Order: sequence, then C-alpha cells, then structure tokens
Amino acid sequence: MEQQKPNQKTRPTMLTVVGILSFIGLGYRILTGLINAALGTATSSFAPFLEEVFENEADLSDVPESLQGFIEGIFDSVTKLLANVSGIYLTIVLLAIIALLGVILMWQLKKTGFYIYTASRSLIAFVPFIFIGYNMVSVIWFVSSIVFGILFIILYSLNLKEMS
Repeated sequence: MEQQKPNQKTRPTMLTVVGILSFIGLGYRILTGLINAALGTATSSFAPFLEEVFENEADLSDVPESLQGFIEGIFDSVTKLLANVSGIYLTIVLLAIIALLGVILMWQLKKTGFYIYTASRSLIAFVPFIFIGYNMVSVIWFVSSIVFGILFIILYSLNLKEMS
C-alpha cells in the first residue's frame, strides 16, 4: 500500500467516483464522435437525396395542416443534421477532449479543471444550434446534453473545497 505524503491531500471518494464516470463517458463520447465524424462523409451524401424525396415524393395532403409544418421542420432538421454530421462530431470530440483535460486536472485536485470542464460541457450543449439552427432536433439534443452536464457540474462543484 502506498503511503501518503504529509502535505498531499487525499481525493474524496465522491470526486473519484464522478471522475471515473466522466473518464468512461467522455472516452465513449470521443470514440463514438470519431466514428460518427468518419462516417459523416457517407451520411452527408444522403442529405440531397432526402431533400429530393421530400420535395418531389412526399405527399402531405392527407396530413392535417397543423402537423404539416411540424413534419416539414423534422425533415429540414434531419437534412441539416446529415449534411453537417462530420463538423458536428469533430466539434464534439474537440470539446470532449477539453472536458477530459478538465477532469484530469480535477483528478489531481486542481480547481482550474472545474472551470475548463464546465466551459467545455456548456459549449457541447450548443453545438447543434451552431450547425443545424434552432429546431426540435437541436432543442432535444440541448436538453439531453444540458441535464447530464448540469448534474456532473453540480457533483464536481461539491468537491471544489478539496481542490486548490
């Protein structure tokens, strides 16, 4: 068993658990982001096809007028998403790497890591708005991203007093 130096702070158990969860989550996000970015060139080629199908072959005459705009918005969102897949996921990978740097610093009990992590996680939530605009897809993405982001930011903030 490793002995602790007299001046060395011990990492709180909660910080260790949240850190491990962050390492796993961010590692997964980086890996899947790289895969999605690599496949993005293939999926972005579907965007013009979907646009053509929607404009020429989608018959919304049987759909109530109140839903037609909603359906058109979904098609528009998905088309924009497919056209920008690589850019979206490369941006997310970059921000996840920055967040991972913040987690590493917090693991070493450095308060700077908290601010880096918080900024990066906050920016990740806004990525879809930048690439596909304000629509239902980006709002759902934002909400799901911000919920987990806020949860982890709160959990890390509870350990700020242990960091220097």
